[in-house]
Amino acid sequence: MEFLTFTAEKDDANRRFDRLIACFLPQMPTAIVQKNIRTGFIRLNQKKAKPNSLIQEKDRISIARILYQEYKDTKEILKKEKLSISIKTLFKNEHLWIVDKEKGMLSQKAKKNDMSLNCILKEASQHSPSLSFVPSILHRLDRETSGLIVFSQSLRGAQWFSSIMQENTLGKYYIGIAEGRLLKDEIWDDTIDGERCITEVRLLEEGRYKEKKLSLIEYKIITGKKHQIRKQGEKHQLSLLGDKKYGGFTDDFIQDYALHAYKLAFPENNLGIPPIVKDSMPKYFQDMAKTCLLKLDSPLIL
Repeated sequence: MEFLTFTAEKDDANRRFDRLIACFLPQMPTAIVQKNIRTGFIRLNQKKAKPNSLIQEKDRISIARILYQEYKDTKEILKKEKLSISIKTLFKNEHLWIVDKEKGMLSQKAKKNDMSLNCILKEASQHSPSLSFVPSILHRLDRETSGLIVFSQSLRGAQWFSSIMQENTLGKYYIGIAEGRLLKDEIWDDTIDGERCITEVRLLEEGRYKEKKLSLIEYKIITGKKHQIRKQGEKHQLSLLGDKKYGGFTDDFIQDYALHAYKLAFPENNLGIPPIVKDSMPKYFQDMAKTCLLKLDSPLIL
């Protein structure tokens, strides 16, 4: 019987043998994983092992080729030569990859056959060849929201990012075009659909579209609930222009909202992550700002 052999890396250490295989071959049911370990179709260091054996770095995992080919998930793999989407990178090291998500691109799949930024980055990632660690997008942006999104390159990077999200030490800043006038800097603290939503808002510029007064606003989200900025904007009578779902005005020209995740502020760390990562304003945002008589060269933004 022909076997394919893989080497356990640092991120794989101290994981159960069966659970590591379940991560590596997610299409294989747990019962089938355990059966194939017991029968020797999946081996540890060229020997049969128990499913609950603990893996150590440099261990050799051998999988029968016929089994690997049957269960290896290739549906999400995109051939690099076929990729027509260029990725704008703002920062990248062995732990995290920070890129710009274009407006209209899904962060993650909504349906089985969807194209998503997560699929593209997985294929393009040069992460550690760990068997159990799966690189992935670490947070989401709405489909029509553009801007900075963070992708894991290592287990250490993923765990650190998760911890700063939980500790609320990651600063997440957005810029949007809202209907109405924000008269002063505020902290919005609301309960919407049973969830507490907290956002700091700051006026950057004032503009106008037809007869509507507009505000270019910086949003710093504290709680990060789904559609938080859009929902709170509607509640405070500052809906995003073009956001029909949450009370925004639309016409033949204004068909969708402009919201851009433009800055991330990271706490001090030993992973080589810079304190600030910023993104420039995309063309769709610049075009809408120009139409709305808004300037994007404000020192408050720069």
